[in-house]
Amino acid sequence: EIFTVFLVSLAAAVALSLLVSTTIAAPVRKLRRQAREILDHRGRLRGQFRFNRRRDEIGDLSRSLEEMTRKLQGHLEFVESFASDISHEFRNPLASIRSAAEMSARADSGKDRDRFLSLIQKEVERMQHLLAAVREISLLDAQLEDENRAAVEVGPILRQVVEARKM
Repeated sequence: EIFTVFLVSLAAAVALSLLVSTTIAAPVRKLRRQAREILDHRGRLRGQFRFNRRRDEIGDLSRSLEEMTRKLQGHLEFVESFASDISHEFRNPLASIRSAAEMSARADSGKDRDRFLSLIQKEVERMQHLLAAVREISLLDAQLEDENRAAVEVGPILRQVVEARKM
């Protein structure tokens, strides 16, 4: 009888192990493989988690990871676009500074040199303003993460705008 109980217990343990392997371990391995595949060798996103239709915790995890990579991809695209825009904005004052410095060196009169130096100072101030704006934007972006979102009724606001416009 003890041997029979042992065999039944062993069979139940094997069956439960197979069940766990197919319902938990294999999907977790699949998620781990997907996590490795979505990053390239430099750590950049090159894909997303594939949506899992399971209605259990593994499916919830899969959907959460898919949503996280989608939001991360959007944020990375924003950062790249922002960096490109900032680079463009800095090129203009730098070009003006370079031109004014070159022309200042070739200027014949002190009045011309003063005008070019004034232009250089104006463009340096412009760059300082741009840098301050970039810093402020990054601080605001960090604060937005902590902001609570609330629904806003647009109707009353639009009525107020229309009424103010009529006056």
